[in-house]
Amino acid sequence: MGQLDGRIAYVVGGASGIGAAVVSRFEAAGARVGVIDQVASDLGEVALVADVADAVSVDAALAELAGLIGAPDALAHTAGIGHSGDVAGHDDADWRRVIDVNLTGPFHTIRSVLPGMIERGYGRIVALSSGTGVRVGAGRAAYGASKGGLISLVKGAAMEAAPHGVTVNAIAPGLVDSPMTRRLMPTDAALLAAATSSAIANPTGRVMQPDDIARVVEFLSLPDSWAITGQTIHVNAGALMP
Repeated sequence: MGQLDGRIAYVVGGASGIGAAVVSRFEAAGARVGVIDQVASDLGEVALVADVADAVSVDAALAELAGLIGAPDALAHTAGIGHSGDVAGHDDADWRRVIDVNLTGPFHTIRSVLPGMIERGYGRIVALSSGTGVRVGAGRAAYGASKGGLISLVKGAAMEAAPHGVTVNAIAPGLVDSPMTRRLMPTDAALLAAATSSAIANPTGRVMQPDDIARVVEFLSLPDSWAITGQTIHVNAGALMP
């Protein structure tokens, strides 16, 4: 029997990359999985399209999922966008979009599912932050601000939810071979160079795969993970040791 048999899990951003790996992990553990993404997907038992930056859109999708497969026992928010740009020359629209997707988006999903989890006395929420939320490089201020803000959001939600059997955690991935990363580093050689000789290099010299992150999402979503809440788990092959 899987450790999530009989459980219902939602994956926001589950159409590709780390999110798709989380869907596979949840399904292998026995969960019924609903997927929300900005693009259509055939992953999960039910897959819906929504814009996480739009509260009306995401609330409607979450309500529809609840009607189709039931209220969630676990929520993995993996949706996010990357962006680079100097502070002095940053465009307002780009800034707003990064914050809207990477910080306000998780706020929308957490706000939507948390009351029901609290009422039922059980829940597991995991959101993807980034090592950039802790160590911000030049040209990454907007992205770092969004991911650092997410870490604080997780802590606040965890404090409110802890007395009710609900945990809320963040994962801060390092260099992962995902569609987002490939847009910046399209070749294997570029990825390997980043892993071995860049500001985000790690002592293993390896590039992680989406499943390396999904394994940790799965663990934090298990009933036995009740004692871990309000934490940011750094999964980065040693690139950052805060």
